[in-house]
Amino acid sequence: MALWSSIIFGAVHLTNVVGHGLSALPQAIIVSLAGYFFYLIRRVSRGNVLNSVLHGLFDFSLLTGAAITAGQTFYPGTMLPILLYPVLAIILLVKRHKIEPVAG
Repeated sequence: MALWSSIIFGAVHLTNVVGHGLSALPQAIIVSLAGYFFYLIRRVSRGNVLNSVLHGLFDFSLLTGAAITAGQTFYPGTMLPILLYPVLAIILLVKRHKIEPVAG
């Protein structure tokens, strides 16, 4: 159920195609992965504190990176969160069955 919720949540972000064009597609994929990752963190930690802190740190890194790049062409610090997503995708695919309960 969480996987489908995350996919639907990402699909909702496809509406951003109206103002941002095809860049909405990677955003939808990223949001789906992040949502599912944070759900699995919540399951493992049995609470909302850890995934809230991780979400805040992740958003902070993206926002500060965007602020630093204002007026610049490139800032390496903005790449770390973006490069983290393929790693998260692999972890989710490999480990999700150990964390998420089997549907029955």
